[in-house]
Amino acid sequence: MAANKVRVKALKWNDSDPNAVIALYRRLLNKIRDTADKTLDGDHQQELMRLFFARLPLDGMLDILGIHSYKRLYRMFFEDWLLLDYRSKRGSPTMAELTLHQMQGDMDSQEKQALTSLIKSQVAPYKVTGIEENLIRVENPMIAKSHYKVISAPDDLMLGDFLITRLLPGPVDWLLLEPWILLMPRDRKMFTNSLRQAMKEAGYGKRDFIDFCKLDMPRLLQVVNGEIVAAEKEMLKIAENIPFCPCWQETAVSDCERLTVLLETSGVFFKTHEDGGGFLFLERDNPSRLSWGYILFESNRAAVCVPPHEEPTPVLEALGRVIPDSAEFMDFKGMDSTHERYLHYNERMIKDLSIFLQNHEEMIDDILLPRHYDQYDQDETRSDFFTKLSFLLGKYLHSNKTPTEESRNQ
Repeated sequence: MAANKVRVKALKWNDSDPNAVIALYRRLLNKIRDTADKTLDGDHQQELMRLFFARLPLDGMLDILGIHSYKRLYRMFFEDWLLLDYRSKRGSPTMAELTLHQMQGDMDSQEKQALTSLIKSQVAPYKVTGIEENLIRVENPMIAKSHYKVISAPDDLMLGDFLITRLLPGPVDWLLLEPWILLMPRDRKMFTNSLRQAMKEAGYGKRDFIDFCKLDMPRLLQVVNGEIVAAEKEMLKIAENIPFCPCWQETAVSDCERLTVLLETSGVFFKTHEDGGGFLFLERDNPSRLSWGYILFESNRAAVCVPPHEEPTPVLEALGRVIPDSAEFMDFKGMDSTHERYLHYNERMIKDLSIFLQNHEEMIDDILLPRHYDQYDQDETRSDFFTKLSFLLGKYLHSNKTPTEESRNQ
């Protein structure tokens, strides 16, 4: 790795602006993607992605948001692997190497330099050893004296974190492009031992860690994935002790069936599911006012729920616009958390949201990422609510999974 550091310092970039170099890398990645689309059949790419994901199971997680986030990350890592590391057979070129061959004569020296850097790079773990403004210091825990200064780093890093990513040489220091995984290993020594064991099983020697990362990146991610799933199980134990306290208000109504039809045909509310589900309200035109609201009509009562420290006013105003005579009966009152109907409403909401997100995965962020407000304190009660909600939804889906779903997820 020392030789690499000397080589990078000797490189001369035409533009010393790190953002310009990052933009160059991204343009080249788009060219490599074009090469992949022309070279690899779409069905073949889908099969490669299926096999890639099969090595990274998330079945041990109940946190809906966590599963969704890591699936999204793994798709990015798949794209990264497909373009820069994948070989259809031993000795065949990667998509990046094929692009370099095809673009010979059409590239300036900077483009060739950047494309060559992409070809030689690899995804690897880096331990954070120092944090400065817009700069972090990292080291590869598997290789002695492998220290790097990295710009364009995530804001939420802490000392001791592991960053699973691909570093690229820049004008002065190293650059960081997506994707990356932030990992806080439960036992750092156990994590590195797991990496060494994976190397051994794949037939790599102790000094071959860079080759292991470059030639067998999916196996590296398998070790990382095991750590992620194990950490989520520990989070589940913590989440079990977090109280679940949504804010409910209710009022008596005379005709639930009529109100349900009005909301279904309004174009303002989402029906959670067709089998007697409740409704969701998302104020997309003004998302700073409300994360979401849930509305349920049942037994001649209307119940409205919003997350802690949020005002139900936007939901009630929307109901008022949809229901012409709402002023006559919608006198909502807050509910005590010990009330029997309060607990029943919680159960109904968890069921409805679980079914809704199962069918609308693209809206997981809308439901499980709280909006940020200037007028509300972002205290632990609020963050705990969304954490607990995510685990409760995952628990419901897990306990109600059908045999067909189980076989599909294996």
